[in-house]
Amino acid sequence: MLMTLQRVLEESAPVLVAARLEAEERTTNMRLREEQDAAYRAALEADQVCLCFFFLFLLEHLVYIMLVLLVRCDGPFLFAWW
Repeated sequence: MLMTLQRVLEESAPVLVAARLEAEERTTNMRLREEQDAAYRAALEADQVCLCFFFLFLLEHLVYIMLVLLVRCDGPFLFAWW
């Protein structure tokens, strides 16, 4: 019986090794995918922050330009064409 178990183990060894390698590869691929997803989310968040700051910058300058035009045109008559 011991010899039978030894023979089965020897015959199964390549299959078991292959299954272990495939499981390790799946785990590695899953970890890599998670790291890539995290990097993508971080880059997306950084882009959104930059975009918010850019729009705030534009808004500040637009308000400044409107105030300058109001002062130069002596009041709200600038907006009469709206």
